[in-house]
Amino acid sequence: EEYFQKIWGLYRTFKLSVEIGKLLEGTISSKEWEAIKDYLEVIEWNSILDSINEDLLVKAQDTTQPPCDSQKAVVKLLQNLGIWEFKIDYDLTESSKNQFWKQFDFKFGLNYDEFLSVKDV
Repeated sequence: EEYFQKIWGLYRTFKLSVEIGKLLEGTISSKEWEAIKDYLEVIEWNSILDSINEDLLVKAQDTTQPPCDSQKAVVKLLQNLGIWEFKIDYDLTESSKNQFWKQFDFKFGLNYDEFLSVKDV
């Protein structure tokens, strides 16, 4: 089970990188991309992919302060990925992390059969 979860995580990362790559071809400008990296405080591609999770969603949705340009860029990224609409219910016993990734899998149509057909993960 632990090995499968690790491989499934790589599969999710692969799918996420494909979707972000599509956005970088025109929806997200290079200036916005730099702002996203500044907001995440990372520069490496894998670190960026690892940073897109339930914690980032909650942080980006924080409206206690006026959003800076980098936060606006992150919001745009999450909106265009379709992640912005994810809901985390803190009243459930299921962790926010599991809730986030279940919604991610559903949103991107990740399933076991497709997983087995992917050769480039």
